[in-house]
Amino acid sequence: MHALPGVRAWIGGLRREYAEAGEPVAALGFPRLPDYFSSDVLHAARVVTVTKIPFPPIGDLGLIELVDLTQMALSGVTYDDLIFVHQSLRTERVHFHELVHAVQWRTLGVDRFLLTYGAGVIERGYAHSPLEAIAYDLQSGFDRGVALPDLESRIAAHARDTAAGYDELFRAARE
Repeated sequence: MHALPGVRAWIGGLRREYAEAGEPVAALGFPRLPDYFSSDVLHAARVVTVTKIPFPPIGDLGLIELVDLTQMALSGVTYDDLIFVHQSLRTERVHFHELVHAVQWRTLGVDRFLLTYGAGVIERGYAHSPLEAIAYDLQSGFDRGVALPDLESRIAAHARDTAAGYDELFRAARE
């Protein structure tokens, strides 16, 4: 929790830097995303295509438990409603995955998302962390063309339940 203000400030700076660069997911012309996400989400989430995925300096902020994340070859990353996608991976499936995270951010808010995401990665590792695991699970269904009814409410409920599971840990850390 000690690094939260630093990560929040870094994200704020990144959002200011790219405020005009992103375009709404709805404008990208992916044919299947509107079958899964609401128009509101598709217009609110903005995408920036980059050659290098921006990632917070978590080692400098003292988050040594998460430093391995900085070594991963990421296809995309989401900070609130701003999605960064590597230029070589501008696929509908990557955008689907990142939209799952955008809904999680929207549901939890910045601080609660960051705390829940970090705790999940520390506890279970990246691929098995709850917020990533559901994104990959839903992406797998999307890849297979499976209908995912009530997708946004399902993502939101999972995010709230996951965060609630860490609430006691967060309360204890504040005391």
